[in-house]
Amino acid sequence: MFRLAAIFFFCLTCFALAQPPVHFVATRDGRPDFEVNGTQVICGGQKLTAQVEKDRLKLFSGAQVVLKLKRKDDGFEMEDGGGVRLLRVKPRSDGFKVVDAQDHEVCALKYKGSELKADSGRLSAAGGGLDWTENGKVRAHLQGSQDLKIGLGLALGSLTPPQRAALTLFVSQLGI
Repeated sequence: MFRLAAIFFFCLTCFALAQPPVHFVATRDGRPDFEVNGTQVICGGQKLTAQVEKDRLKLFSGAQVVLKLKRKDDGFEMEDGGGVRLLRVKPRSDGFKVVDAQDHEVCALKYKGSELKADSGRLSAAGGGLDWTENGKVRAHLQGSQDLKIGLGLALGSLTPPQRAALTLFVSQLGI
């Protein structure tokens, strides 16, 4: 009887610690951008699979790694499948700094009330999700979370849909 109770308690503990499956749907300029359903990522007609580890996320096309996000002491970085750094996100006390492979600043996002603001626009909660707005026009929307950190990829229009999807999944599962 004790053995059965111990197994039951162990299963309940594992269930309580497990991350719930995520589901995000993003649009950009009114068109589908990406969808994340658990570890499945759909961008256009392309179906990718994510593997989440304790400090990193790998995005696969079949058996080939096409993208990696790795935690670093000062944030995290995104690499292509060959290990070449594409960008680094560095948290700051007032927001985030995003730098490219040469450490040039791409974007600085700062918390302003309940929004994240950059020179190019703002990220805010709207319609059960998040909106990235530029010049008063909603350019991108993420359904599935109102956590501004998770929507960080919406502010980075230079990223590809798979890169934005991987960034969204990484932050939702591993934090910043």
